[in-house]
Parts: sequence; structure tokens; C-alpha cells
Amino acid sequence: MYASGSFQQVIGNITGPFQPSVSRVFMDVANALSNKAMREIKMPSSEQGRRAVARNFSRIRNLPRVVGAIECTHVAPKGPRIDEALCMNSYLRERFAEGEFGEYLLLGVYGDSGYPLESLLITPVANPMTAAEERYSRAHIRTRFVVEQTFGVLKSRFR
Repeated sequence: MYASGSFQQVIGNITGPFQPSVSRVFMDVANALSNKAMREIKMPSSEQGRRAVARNFSRIRNLPRVVGAIECTHVAPKGPRIDEALCMNSYLRERFAEGEFGEYLLLGVYGDSGYPLESLLITPVANPMTAAEERYSRAHIRTRFVVEQTFGVLKSRFR
């Protein structure tokens, strides 16, 4: 998951420390980010909190019951679906699947068909056939755009 030994060697050659030191720094940074994420990134824990978040998502383009968005571009893709596989095997997905968030949903942000259709995750209709499917897909895409812009701002802070 972290840079390979050969990549770490290149970084060490460029910046000075040897590969084992680079490896320790990667681990320290990853652990620090993970610990911070666990403290800072929270799903709403009460029904009142979920209602408030869903209301805010609904204000974007009237998508009901959405309490979170999932994108998962936290690793460089090693294959066509590595990010989606990581997300779909995540602890957050497990919590939704176990019913912790009741009737609420996640907004799938990765492309039009990056995630499988599931009852806990909403994605746009690939080929809308009805006016209702078209309205739904348009609302999803517009909501996704706002979420992607927000994620983009957050990601730019780590470049």
C-alpha cells in the first residue's frame, strides 16, 4: 500500500535518508493521518444528526436520505477498480450494511458506474429511459459535482 522499496530508495537518493528511514517516515505519516481522520471525520451518530446532514444534502439537488459521500481516491490506482474495491470493503460500508444508519444512504461519487448498485449506495442511472430516471441522474450528477469540488479542495492541501 505504501511506496515500494525501490521507490523509497529513489526518494532516499533524492532527499538524503536511506530507504529504511523513508519507510519509517511513510508509516509515521500514514499513522498520523489515519489517527487524525478517526478523530475528525465522523458520520452523524444520532437520528437528529442524520436528519440534519440529509437535509443539507437534499438542499443541493433534492436527493433525499443521503448522509455521506464516498469517493476513495486516497491511493494511486494499481488497476481499473482498486479504489472502488477498497471503498466497498471499508469499515464505513460495513457499518451501512449492518444497518447502523437506518434508511439513510451514501452518495457514490466515483464516476457513473464505479460502484456496484447496492441498497446503501446511490449512483446515477447509466442509461436513463424515463423522465424520472433522467431527473434522478441529473440530481445525482449535480450533487456529486459539489462533493467532488469539496474533495478536490481537501486533496489540494496535501499536494
